[in-house]
Amino acid sequence: MTTSTPATTTVPGNDTTPPTGSVIINDGLILTHSLNVILTLSGIDGNIELDEHAWMSFSNDNQSWSDPEPYATVKMWTLSPGEGDKIIYVKFCDAAGNWMTDPAEDHIIYEPSETACDEPQKLLANATTVSSQFLPFYAKENAVDGDPSTTWSTVLSLFKKDEFITLDLGEIKRISWFSMQAASTLFGTDFFPVNFKIEISKDATLWEEIGREEGYAPPIQLTHRDSWDCKSLECRFIRVHISKTKSIFLFFKVAQIAEIEVYGCDRTASPLQQALSDDERSIKGEREEAVPSEASATDRDTGRQPSIPGKPLVTFSE
Repeated sequence: MTTSTPATTTVPGNDTTPPTGSVIINDGLILTHSLNVILTLSGIDGNIELDEHAWMSFSNDNQSWSDPEPYATVKMWTLSPGEGDKIIYVKFCDAAGNWMTDPAEDHIIYEPSETACDEPQKLLANATTVSSQFLPFYAKENAVDGDPSTTWSTVLSLFKKDEFITLDLGEIKRISWFSMQAASTLFGTDFFPVNFKIEISKDATLWEEIGREEGYAPPIQLTHRDSWDCKSLECRFIRVHISKTKSIFLFFKVAQIAEIEVYGCDRTASPLQQALSDDERSIKGEREEAVPSEASATDRDTGRQPSIPGKPLVTFSE
């Protein structure tokens, strides 16, 4: 965050009325255990939503302001250090250069947590599994390659069916937030999923829903990116389960996602959890020593192994 004040754009015109707007922190929650929050923004100029030609700037104290940046409906922001009530201020500027005089603001209480990530990092997927992929140009790897110009796409289908994409983080991590970006529009449509839910799992067998969208449309901005708060939950797998897609050529149904990103940190066990884990490993070692090696090998061969299911175990009706 800089100490400068929002700059003034110089777009000619007769418009001298500044826009109005609002900011909501973490979907209106009153408490957060992380300094990193998700802002939902809305700027209105007259009766029209601001677009990428507008600007916005942020502050934690209503004195030092961030550099102006193009308007967007979602923003990741870091609160000022220290416990207690936090306020985030935002000012919007329309394309004519009119900045809001009085900023919009929202409050949230910050309480540190031993389990929250202090500095979330981008977590890379070790493997990606999908229900279908439109090869060769729309492979599953495109969704996690860090390049929003490439896209994962399901195959074209005449029938409505569930689709999914699952990211395997390699080991259990603590996740802070999850973001997705829509592909560039084709024929005026982005083909981003309409109805979907975000699920997490530690073993790819039991899934927990952490987010749901119905009738969803990507934010109107240049990046078409949106984010979801994962509340520092632990998981190894994160899945987007799609139950409704858009149509192409009137009949075919398809879903496309340009980029998926997961942010978080390694899981850190408390001293008690670590002690329990050590005891479990000790007991397991004693049991393995008491079982003949041939029997152990047989048990390993016939044991149930976690796998990513083709159909989700948890379903929901539209």
